[in-house]
Amino acid sequence: ALANLNVLEVIDYNGESLEWRFISKAADWDSGSGKGGSYTICFKAPSGLLYEMSADGTEMYVSEYDALMLGIGTESIGKVVIPEKFANRPVTEIYREAFYNNAYVVSVSIPDSVSKIGQRAFSNCISLTVINIPDTVSVMESGIFSGCASLGEITIPFIGRSEAASDVSTAYLGYLFGAQSYAENAVFVPESLSRVTVSGNADIADYMYYGCSDLSEIIHAGTPAEIGAYAFSGCMGLSAFDVPESVIRIGDGAFEDCTGLVAFIFPDLLEQCGVRIFEGCHNLEAITIGANFAGTSDERNGYTLWGLNKSASSLKTY
Repeated sequence: ALANLNVLEVIDYNGESLEWRFISKAADWDSGSGKGGSYTICFKAPSGLLYEMSADGTEMYVSEYDALMLGIGTESIGKVVIPEKFANRPVTEIYREAFYNNAYVVSVSIPDSVSKIGQRAFSNCISLTVINIPDTVSVMESGIFSGCASLGEITIPFIGRSEAASDVSTAYLGYLFGAQSYAENAVFVPESLSRVTVSGNADIADYMYYGCSDLSEIIHAGTPAEIGAYAFSGCMGLSAFDVPESVIRIGDGAFEDCTGLVAFIFPDLLEQCGVRIFEGCHNLEAITIGANFAGTSDERNGYTLWGLNKSASSLKTY
């Protein structure tokens, strides 16, 4: 993979200046077309990270990780810390398959300087358990966590490729794990994943968590305005969900077959609620209705239009 790259191994780095030597030299480097020309310049840091310099020389991209540089048994092996800058240039991107198939990676610290994560960047990192993607990341290509069979918690700014309207078709959890549609969420999202925290403000899209039966905690910390149709359908492990106070609309079947739900609180700002949102929620016992919700009497009693097969006397509404 490095045959056509000028790879420079970093011997010493004090934060700004580099001391380096060649470990892989492109054939035409001496002719002058390598540097800034047809070949890319890479730096292999003592941390095991391989950086690629942008064509204009102003940015650095993480392109590979060699955990074995640190030595087997080293305490920090697999605990990856990506710096905000390398060689006095901002680290702005994690390349496609940068950590692919790396069984040593157990954690990754990503700086706020990073704005893009490439396709399958952490694919098959089978020891990775927790990861936090900063809010500065605006693009996440497909399958960045595919095959991460031990991943238990993720914190991400949004779900999908980006928050752009043109990428709404990718706004389902399985997209990050290699699924081609929301219908494959249950197949591609690992059973190990129990907690998802979304820090951004994007709406909770239709079918976003559809079929993610092993999730036990979902947090949307931002200010979404809408929960889409069937967004949490089949999330049987979900015992509660704190609906953000900013939500004004909830779509049809949004919490269908969430058999773990026992109580639900609607936000005060809620204006519109779809039909049969609690279809199959057999264990739901109490509903708190927002003060401003102007629904029908059936909706306020919560046992017909909401799809609850309970009598009004057995369901507590507040």
